Amino acid sequence: NSVTQIRSGMALQGLTVEEGKAETRRLIAQLAPYAHPGNDVEYARLFQLLANGHLKSTPLDLEAARLSLEKALSYAPDDGSVMLRLMEAEFLGQNFGTAYGWAERLVVQDFPNPLKARRAAVHCALEAGKWAAAEQQAKAYLELAPEDRSIREVVRLLRSEEDPRLALRLFRSGN
Repeated sequence: NSVTQIRSGMALQGLTVEEGKAETRRLIAQLAPYAHPGNDVEYARLFQLLANGHLKSTPLDLEAARLSLEKALSYAPDDGSVMLRLMEAEFLGQNFGTAYGWAERLVVQDFPNPLKARRAAVHCALEAGKWAAAEQQAKAYLELAPEDRSIREVVRLLRSEEDPRLALRLFRSGN
């Protein structure tokens, strides 16, 4: 797609993160008259590219990344890749409840695939302390991958009388 070509061109030019963000902003402004809110995946990708720059900045600029991703979503409202980046940005900002909300939307879309979407939802729910939601997502995950012992152990811990934070620790440890 065109954004991949733009990204490749920026890499060939050896642009710094800040220069790349400035170039992306210039392209966004230049193409704005031709953009179609609600139905313009390519234009949305430019905002996603800008958000990626914000997430690579030192220090991270989570608020700017979030705003860019929300703008991307206004041009491609059902785009799973934008929702995934929003979930990741909220997670990085330790806004785990909000991250879980995005994870739920990814589960509905099975994005990027059914297992990864549900596993992300389990992780976000655990981090948010949403134990019932984590158990529900983990059970849904096990319907697709019953052989996953680590997720089975997460469910067991969440159902037990033990501290549910043990399930979170298990998940954080890499299962």
